[in-house]
Amino acid sequence: MKSNIRYGSRWLGLGTAILLVVGCSGEPTPRVSGGAQLTGAAVHREHTIFRTIPAAVDTDLAPGIVAVELTARPYKFTVGDQQVLGYAYNGQVPGPTLVAKVGDTVRVTLHNQLPDPTTIHWHGVNVPITMDGVPWKMPAVEPGDSFVYEFVVNQVGTFWYHPHFDTGKQVDMGLYGALVITDPTEPTANRDEVVVFDTWGEHGGLPAFPPLGEAWGTVMEKPTDHEVDHGVDLRQLRWTVNGSFNPEMDAVAGESVRLRFVNASNNGYLELSWPTIRQIAGDQGLLAELKLPETLVLAPGDRAEVELLMGEDPIVITTYPYTMYGGRTSGSPVELFRVVPKGQGNKPAGLPWNFSGEKPSEDPLYTDLVYVLSGSNQGGVWMINGETFPNITLAKVATGSRPVVEIRNLSTTEHPFHTHGMVFEVLSHNGVAPKVRSIEDTINIRIRESVRIRLHPEEPGEWMIHCHILPHAHGGMMTLLEVTL
Repeated sequence: MKSNIRYGSRWLGLGTAILLVVGCSGEPTPRVSGGAQLTGAAVHREHTIFRTIPAAVDTDLAPGIVAVELTARPYKFTVGDQQVLGYAYNGQVPGPTLVAKVGDTVRVTLHNQLPDPTTIHWHGVNVPITMDGVPWKMPAVEPGDSFVYEFVVNQVGTFWYHPHFDTGKQVDMGLYGALVITDPTEPTANRDEVVVFDTWGEHGGLPAFPPLGEAWGTVMEKPTDHEVDHGVDLRQLRWTVNGSFNPEMDAVAGESVRLRFVNASNNGYLELSWPTIRQIAGDQGLLAELKLPETLVLAPGDRAEVELLMGEDPIVITTYPYTMYGGRTSGSPVELFRVVPKGQGNKPAGLPWNFSGEKPSEDPLYTDLVYVLSGSNQGGVWMINGETFPNITLAKVATGSRPVVEIRNLSTTEHPFHTHGMVFEVLSHNGVAPKVRSIEDTINIRIRESVRIRLHPEEPGEWMIHCHILPHAHGGMMTLLEVTL
């Protein structure tokens, strides 16, 4: 089946729209293009062209197999008068969008041309433990080496991929991309776009990362002194959309547009707003029913899908200032991008999405596991149950069981709680059950909030659970859960 997810060409972005120019040597020399320029600390905000993320090329024509080559390598980007060192998959940031159908075998060959080891983690996708990209079960891919990731995709939705070795550094430098798993039975929008959000500091380029401490070398890098002592001033970050500042997307009036959002920021939150939000999907595909929220919060690592019904008026998508320190802060919404209709036409009706309407499972009122989140930026130590990774107590659950977990946030910030290798059903937030069934792999835990979930462990192995604010994970807010046969 041919997908209608749009493909682009030649464009990449790292903090701004960047054009890949091939010189005489054949080496790519990225440079700034389009309307966003960095001049000292000031950024001139003007619209750029929306850039569709190029899709990965499937090198195997056999049905049911998606075979892709990804090469991770350093790139120097010229941003204004600055030279910024970044990393890229296949010469583009975000990396190529991988597209597969549910039931396909995905085979990704990673070629590491970085100066450091790397891996790929498939965020939100249930894969065998040896394919998860966490390097204590399979060695990291050393510089100059290659590794083949192969797994069958049985979920539907918008996922993403990124390293899980020196995670904060490598993600921040540009190593991330989207993985879209489609269901041929779903209705088809007139336009289907992946939209990846990331952050860029206005007062400089990418952060400088120190050499890794010995204890951190296999999973995440140790936090910088700035992160430990001062945190990150999220008010000084600008958001990019597929690598561009303030892009403008064209759409045909009278048509429907499906947008697949990914928040790839290390620590930035979004609270998206525009008239008549129609959320159709979350972390794990279609929701149980259509949501019409006033705003849509995306924590780091989160995904969501929305349907735009294009009339003859532009749709301006903004974000409120929102930080991990308690949510929305003072300030007006900031425009991220806009969708501008072309031609004439009335708003179409929403597509006939097959929402299940399932109600949430009843909370059994017993608890199998408790995770208490604590810590602060003072010293940069973040804990689960009073422990910092790797000095943790290993809990165990059985394959096929449905353990109930209570997550209590006693810290001074919010935490996007992410599980590897398994999804979970949300049972309640502070004792209040959701209206309909909600299956997720990343859930934001607000300050002083208690959230109850039911895990769905299926694949055996020692699986990572951690906060997806990467400086918090670096500071120790990670643990392991062993799934036994």
